[in-house]
Amino acid sequence: MAHPVETAYLALGWNRLDFIILIIAWVDVIFSDAGVKALKALRALRAIRILNKIQGLRVLVLALLDALGSLIHVGILTFMMWLIFGICGVNYLKGIFYSCNDKTGAVAGIDGCVGTNVINFDGQYVVAERDWSNAKANFDNLGNAMFTLFEISLGEWYHIAHDAINSVAENVQPVVGYQKWWTLYFIFFVLLSNMFFMNLFVGVIYEKYFARKYEGLEELSKEQREFLSVLEMISSRQFTPERGRGNGLVCAIL
Repeated sequence: MAHPVETAYLALGWNRLDFIILIIAWVDVIFSDAGVKALKALRALRAIRILNKIQGLRVLVLALLDALGSLIHVGILTFMMWLIFGICGVNYLKGIFYSCNDKTGAVAGIDGCVGTNVINFDGQYVVAERDWSNAKANFDNLGNAMFTLFEISLGEWYHIAHDAINSVAENVQPVVGYQKWWTLYFIFFVLLSNMFFMNLFVGVIYEKYFARKYEGLEELSKEQREFLSVLEMISSRQFTPERGRGNGLVCAIL
């Protein structure tokens, strides 16, 4: 027979968390007229109560906590890879993303980017001052390089790749397709960052989730675990009899 203390509501950590959130909710209701902003901010904790209701969600949260150490190691490895690409970018692309807003081909470099020029602005030709400016995403220093790589990892890398491919040298106007081999730099970075290391993150979380889900069942074989998964899928589904069949009434009675 289980001890009364072991079966008590507050014996489980999840129930204690649910109880604390419930107390906070009651305090918020009692002092709602006081206008305490801190209590209003704590209303967001009510969503955590769902963890005490859904077992699968609890397993996922515990798996994320278990994987935190391994995720930090993967993050450090990812940062080192980014650092290598950032240093390479600074060494070869520093200061060469500058260009003149005159794209007619009349300007060869910074010395010729003076005076005025007629440009196409929203379908209208206007006279504007020539301006020698840098691209927003550049590799002028390691900080800018890391920020540029972060932007590339989000998928916004096409215009950055064009700036690198068209770059010639410092204080020289870019030329279309001058260094096409820079395409390989961006392709390798996207493949490593968005695919290989992302799969590492997902793999670590999946491994911890699998270990949590089958905790205590380590001695079972792979086939037995698959059989348990099938039973869970069957138990989670609700079978409804089809109308118009002769066995529909029998199934409904059963």
